[in-house]
Amino acid sequence: MFLISRLMSRAPQVLATFVIFSLSAGVLGGLIFYVDNAAPDVLGNFTEDTPFDMEVSITSSFYDQNTTSIYDVRSSMTSEAIVDDLEKVSFIDTYYEDEDYTDWRYENRIYIGVEESFFEEFPNAIETNADHSLLTDETCFVEQNTMDRLGLEIGDDYTAYVTYWSPDVGRVEYSETYEIVGAFDSNIFMDEYWWYSGQELISRLQMLTTTEGLASRFDELPYGEYSGIREAYWLNLDKAWILGEDPALLMEELDNLRKRIEQAALPYAYVSDYEILDAVRDYVAWATAMRAIAISFSIPSIVMGVMLVYYTSNLLADERRKDIGTLKTRGGSGWQAFKWIISSSLLTATIGSLGAIGTGAVAAYLSSAVKLFFIFDLTQLTGLEFLLYPQSLAIVFGFSFGVGILVSLPIAIKSFLMSSTEAHSTIEREILLEEEKMGSPWIDLVVIAISGYATLQTVMYTSMFSYYGLSVLGMLIVLVPFLAGFIVGFARLLSRPVASIKEKVLKRIKLDVFRVGSRVMSRTVALFKKSESMGVMFVAMVFAAGVFSSVSAYTGHNHMIETFKFQVGSDVTVDVKTGLNNVTTAVIGNISSVEGVSHVSAVLTVTGAVTYYTADQDNFRRWRNESITVYAAQPDSWYDAGFWLPYFTNSLPPQEALRLMSENYTNVLSSFRPVEEYSGYTPVYGDSITVRLKGDGWYNTSECSIVDIMADPGVYTSTTYLPGMPNTRQFVVMGLDYVHDCLNTTEVTRFLINLEDPSEYETVMDRLYELAPNSFSSIESPYSDINAAIESNAGQSIHGIYTMNVVFTLIFLSAGMFIVSLMRANNLSKQFSILRALGTEDRSITASVLVDTSIGLSIAAVIGAFLGFVLSGFIINMPIVYFGAETARLWARLPVTIVIPGLVLSGIIIASFSFSLIATYVVIRRTLDKNIAEDIQYME
Repeated sequence: MFLISRLMSRAPQVLATFVIFSLSAGVLGGLIFYVDNAAPDVLGNFTEDTPFDMEVSITSSFYDQNTTSIYDVRSSMTSEAIVDDLEKVSFIDTYYEDEDYTDWRYENRIYIGVEESFFEEFPNAIETNADHSLLTDETCFVEQNTMDRLGLEIGDDYTAYVTYWSPDVGRVEYSETYEIVGAFDSNIFMDEYWWYSGQELISRLQMLTTTEGLASRFDELPYGEYSGIREAYWLNLDKAWILGEDPALLMEELDNLRKRIEQAALPYAYVSDYEILDAVRDYVAWATAMRAIAISFSIPSIVMGVMLVYYTSNLLADERRKDIGTLKTRGGSGWQAFKWIISSSLLTATIGSLGAIGTGAVAAYLSSAVKLFFIFDLTQLTGLEFLLYPQSLAIVFGFSFGVGILVSLPIAIKSFLMSSTEAHSTIEREILLEEEKMGSPWIDLVVIAISGYATLQTVMYTSMFSYYGLSVLGMLIVLVPFLAGFIVGFARLLSRPVASIKEKVLKRIKLDVFRVGSRVMSRTVALFKKSESMGVMFVAMVFAAGVFSSVSAYTGHNHMIETFKFQVGSDVTVDVKTGLNNVTTAVIGNISSVEGVSHVSAVLTVTGAVTYYTADQDNFRRWRNESITVYAAQPDSWYDAGFWLPYFTNSLPPQEALRLMSENYTNVLSSFRPVEEYSGYTPVYGDSITVRLKGDGWYNTSECSIVDIMADPGVYTSTTYLPGMPNTRQFVVMGLDYVHDCLNTTEVTRFLINLEDPSEYETVMDRLYELAPNSFSSIESPYSDINAAIESNAGQSIHGIYTMNVVFTLIFLSAGMFIVSLMRANNLSKQFSILRALGTEDRSITASVLVDTSIGLSIAAVIGAFLGFVLSGFIINMPIVYFGAETARLWARLPVTIVIPGLVLSGIIIASFSFSLIATYVVIRRTLDKNIAEDIQYME
């Protein structure tokens, strides 16, 4: 009865406490629920583009027996209900050293034989516009890159070379010729070499023909052996079943499917590739990392929520002490007082935790409308199915409930130990204030060092840990405490000198309107050092969350745009069909006349050779003669038409490098500089190379000077920055007119186009296609990929999380500043009453308090901004939080540059100052409106 009566008598305070508890874990609930609801769509994105779901290969043992037929093996797969389709394919995986292949990476090659229905069943494996009916046992499709490299065209013959190692005679070479009737782009058998990191993914698949065409033409090759003919079944699984399964159990179900198929088919067949399982693993890695990162990098907001509960508990501490004193003076025991506090805390924590779930659900639902950082599209809420998973509900409820209980334990223990004398003292008078002491700064330094190092290591390996099966809860248990310790320790350390700074500043104020009030405030600041430090730390979390969220969101979005623009090279890039010699620079005029086009520049890409001397560390000079890509450009128009960033050229600004290139036809840009000598361990670079271009029956040799390199400086491998040619590792850029003269041609292979209004790119692309539909092989724009990334759930999720962070921190700030100001006003109400009794104007007291608050806000802004930039540095190279795991390679292609959104940060700062000062003013005015005698009569 005592519990109910006391709660009912303080209905407004109890209601406010419930609201504070609901807000405390609201950001946590919103983040978890938001990622939960984005996850199913993201799973669909991860799995929809797999070329095939599973590959079951036939072993050599199958061909050595006659008891099990191929239909028996096939039935072990078709008997599974979730297998939608399957198709038999044949491979020859070999290598061949051919003088026509100037790059040894292309010596490894695969030829594949398919059935007629292959193109319908597996549309993601290869991309082709060729007529499928033209594919016969005597014809083939050739991979587009292979055709370009060998100068082949439709109607030419393609020779497939095979090297087979016979156990009897050793190396045996075979070759068969097919007529080329089509070209394709391959999405399978992709290889990447570590020393080509960030460069081109190369497909080993070079030729496609029919299953019979491959088997009959290479009938001398054995089946099931390396470099022989290998047969396999490609399977497609039921995607509806995959998307309908619980992702936490999906990997186990897929692994069980593999075991069942192999158990029925071994030793004659086994699962050699499992693309759908890899895609699901990537998704689980994304989902795990997103939850961990979302919660971990929302630590400032979550810490603010905990501090909000703490401040609320402190605000009600005096009343609770009086309640305990009342219980004890009425004969109650310490155990009864303890149960009263715990019962009150349990009730408040339970109802508040349920409110936290509701607050989080509403926040997550509204955040689903976020398209970009603080950019909303309410149409995204249409038809949204909102899901709440039991695991997530338990985490949110447990967090809020645990915080409430932990905050209440100290006063509950104190009530248990309170003596009768203390109980009477609590009822009869206030406890005298004592000067607060700050702990040792070494504790903060140790916490920062340990937690900072552990946080960096954990963040670096987040995706790897989740890939190997660490649960979401396990990731949070590992990451959140470390990051929370780092943030709180860092903020505490930086907030320690706040009281001293505020005291000195307030003492220096000499204006009459502030003089009396500022002296009282300076003495109070010196008395409550710990409280002042905690208050500034609380506000610093607002700025940390705001700076971190806005900087990270804008940095990630800007880097995404730069990455896609670099891949394409301009607003719109037009590639000319291979072999067309009649497309020349004269087409520039036609393209320029298209409405919406601002600038145009032409490019010709050819293969040449470069020779130069280079020195090793022993200063031994070696003669190098290498094949190289020659990129012939128009330096006068390239900068305006293409996409450029300042660091694309190493020593000079891009405009200056292009200007020097245009002054002399022998001035070139390159991906490297030859090493003339070593001075100790430092290379000394030269700028002289010889470029040789092959014409029709002759060679043209030019002595060239390198004016700058479009790469990071390096002796061996380096990252190149040739816009529109991201996969070209070794290149020389020369003037287009000069290369035309050398080769006695006027043809071009590409046009770079800058648009007046990039948002109209689709309209311009349609007009360009109508201009010459039979001349252009492709018309690309980076804005297609940019818009696709923005519209994807994986891309929108992180912006929704950042937006939610800022919104909750501003709500926490308003509530927190109101509570902090109320606590301060309660402590200083009698001092204010004495000042008013002595004739001090209310205006002077109010102004002094607002100045004190402004000083604290300014210090907190500096601390929070610094902490926000540190947090941004933690995730600056984590593409998984922007695109998902499948674009990690693209993200690392260009260096990430931090973007500081001045307008957004200004808005956050103005909002923070406004909310804080308004809350402070309201509380102070409420305090000063009280009757002076009402406060003074209770003073000792």
